Amino acid sequence: MQGLLTNLVIFIVMGCGWGLKRQRRLTETGLKELNGLLFSLLMPVSFFKAGLGFNASMIRGWRFAAVLIGAYAAATAVLWVMSGLRKIAPERRAVSMLTSVRPNAIFIGLPVMTLWLGQAGTEAQLLFVAVGTPYFNLVPLLMSQIAMSGRGDARSLASALARTVKNPILLAGICGILVGALGWTPYIPQWFARVLKVLGDCGNGMALLVIGAALVPERLWSDIKSAWPDMFMKLFIHPAIVMAAFMLFPVESPVVMQAAVVGSAVAPAFNCYVLARGFGMDADYAAMLVASSTLLCMVTLLFWMEVSLRVFA
Repeated sequence: MQGLLTNLVIFIVMGCGWGLKRQRRLTETGLKELNGLLFSLLMPVSFFKAGLGFNASMIRGWRFAAVLIGAYAAATAVLWVMSGLRKIAPERRAVSMLTSVRPNAIFIGLPVMTLWLGQAGTEAQLLFVAVGTPYFNLVPLLMSQIAMSGRGDARSLASALARTVKNPILLAGICGILVGALGWTPYIPQWFARVLKVLGDCGNGMALLVIGAALVPERLWSDIKSAWPDMFMKLFIHPAIVMAAFMLFPVESPVVMQAAVVGSAVAPAFNCYVLARGFGMDADYAAMLVASSTLLCMVTLLFWMEVSLRVFA
């Protein structure tokens, strides 16, 4: 129920954005300015704030981290091959690379895991986020840049890496992770922490409004039909690869394996749209993919919950 209520709130806020655009209170110029604000200030603050929660002491041994990151790397490789076979435009392929291994681990994953597994689920999800955040914030961005260039040679790879590391959102996330990993988060002044919270909350709400403004509900069914390969990859193939990895290389705690599988089956993160817009990808496709996948995952997560409980009993 908590997961459904979380989604209800998300879609109400996106609906507000949709209504404002239809009433022409949000113009195309205004949306471009909001995207600029999100990309240059609000999303970097959100990523920095999220990184502050990184706690290296949560990673007890490196087996879980190695298996999880290995599974994500395998999923990324599978996605690269599958998206290449589809012969789609570089801007849309870039969105595929960006969204299919970047789950909405906080806004959807955390409340769902808490409701499902209680305190143990909360701790397992936080471990999942701590281990996965560096990968989530770097590799999909890098691969999307390579997809945009349409080339995979050494020069193109170096150019894509350079563009990726200059991204203010990525830089802010890395700085936040370093502060958290060094244990300096408690020393941040309270007034500054409150500034981060206010700006971070603004970013999350504004991102949802902008996503909603980009939606065209009358085209939603046809959009879902055109986007089903990416939805299938994110909601089924990706968690299946993660599950297979932990079946081959299990860790001691069944709960963390269950959390890894279900956490990987969550819809793409909302900020994928902001990143897609900021990097010149197919942002309308990204908005549709994020919104529709968020709705669908409330059903598909039930499947992965049941399967992971049986496999990792």
